[in-house]
Amino acid sequence: LDVKYLILEELIDNFSYSIDGQHPQFQIPPPKERTVLPGSEAVLPCKAIGSPTPKIKWYAGSNRSPLQSSSKYRIHDNGTLVITNVDKQDEEKYKCTATNLVGQMTTESVLRLACKSMAYYLYKSL
Repeated sequence: LDVKYLILEELIDNFSYSIDGQHPQFQIPPPKERTVLPGSEAVLPCKAIGSPTPKIKWYAGSNRSPLQSSSKYRIHDNGTLVITNVDKQDEEKYKCTATNLVGQMTTESVLRLACKSMAYYLYKSL
């Protein structure tokens, strides 16, 4: 049994592999900060390239579970996150993660609500 274990351990130590592909890179990262009016939609793009094509996942705040498309969140095939009817509870950090077999890359965006004076200014500039 000891000899088999030593042979197996040596095989594992000498085993090497390589994965053909390209590490994920953000082609269109989300903005570092986005300010929106209460009740509006927040659009956070997150497009990544790589080989194989990276999978995009979004996380809100310190939550370890990725966001799922729902009536509140829409996650498009191109990686864009849309948050509907934004309110005070949505004001937090959002993390976009691009992952493929070669690696992983992460970027963050902070969502803020416009205050009343800023909302007035934004409304008047439309």
